Amino acid sequence: MKHTTFLSILLLMALCCCSPKENLNSSIDLERNDSISIFDLVDSVSVIQLDKTEGSLMGFFHEYFYYKNRFYFMVMQGQAIYCFDKSGRSIFVKKRQGRGPQEFTYCGYFGFDPFLDQLMVLVPWGILINYDLDGNFISKTQLPPDLRAYNEVYAIDKDKLLFFTWGYDYYAYYYSKKEAKLSGGYVQTTFHRSKSLPPFDNSYYYKDSLYFNQSGVNNQVINMSDSAHRVVYRWDFGKNNYTEKQIDALVEYDTLPKKRDYTAEDQKNRMIERIENPRFPAYQTIGVAETERFRITTLRYGGFGKHKSVVLDKINNKSFVFSETKEGVKLIFRNVNEKILIDLYYENSRDFLKKTVSPEKMSIIDAYNPETDNPVLILYHLK
Repeated sequence: MKHTTFLSILLLMALCCCSPKENLNSSIDLERNDSISIFDLVDSVSVIQLDKTEGSLMGFFHEYFYYKNRFYFMVMQGQAIYCFDKSGRSIFVKKRQGRGPQEFTYCGYFGFDPFLDQLMVLVPWGILINYDLDGNFISKTQLPPDLRAYNEVYAIDKDKLLFFTWGYDYYAYYYSKKEAKLSGGYVQTTFHRSKSLPPFDNSYYYKDSLYFNQSGVNNQVINMSDSAHRVVYRWDFGKNNYTEKQIDALVEYDTLPKKRDYTAEDQKNRMIERIENPRFPAYQTIGVAETERFRITTLRYGGFGKHKSVVLDKINNKSFVFSETKEGVKLIFRNVNEKILIDLYYENSRDFLKKTVSPEKMSIIDAYNPETDNPVLILYHLK
């Protein structure tokens, strides 16, 4: 009898220890507007002026990240890679647009391989180009024709890559460089759902593992570096969680016949409809991040042009929901590497910075001319 009781206690303890932590979480109300200081999230704020670059200013960039004490940008115009050191000094500019053996015609995604310390340029129709961190060409790989489009690429280890795509029954496909072939897919969806709920801008590295935030009914964060694809967390937004009915309504809307010629106004109206129509999912994920202390997501929520950030403090399991901090800072948590969130300086952040950074750093902002200078970066050093 004592033996049976002892075994029962052990079993109960095991079940408690193995229960997913997210089961202990209460749902998070996105209508909340919590009072939170930027310094509840960050240790410090830095200001960096990027050097003027040879030939022309950077212009609009669509991919960027901080890695190994350097800032890397992929600029749309000219399809050029810009690199600066941590003080903002220009290291190199690579303009590689073309069909040559070391060139690319169009960059759909720009990232880094943390296992080989390489830059990766992904051409959507199946070409991957690798450069070293100084911009020197390493290789150009023609990917298998199995997928019509390769949209995002992440390194899983020194051999394996993970590609995200849409228009298939799965979001993710693994690729072995040694075997030069795809395997998968993983994270099941459908052709039409993948078009309405694409997987992009939903992945991040944390402690050498890649995590994917799958928006949907389960709203789960999956460890894609784990062969079992372990679910490590589930965001619970209560009444704002996706439902199958909402997803089906959005898919039906997106598959309706469209006019032959859409004006910019038509496109804007469709975006507003997708965001504000209560028949459709209430939010869209536009940024994800994680540090040792925080798990974070930024959502497009509350109407066109509006967003909410949700921060979970993993130490005490407390959540914060806010559109801006007490200091008036609005943050979208994308491309967080080495605990640094990159933002650009805009005039509306001047008052906050004046109270926060040194007079020396404010002199950088005072001297900044957006017509003649490359951007000024605001760096938030997350706790």
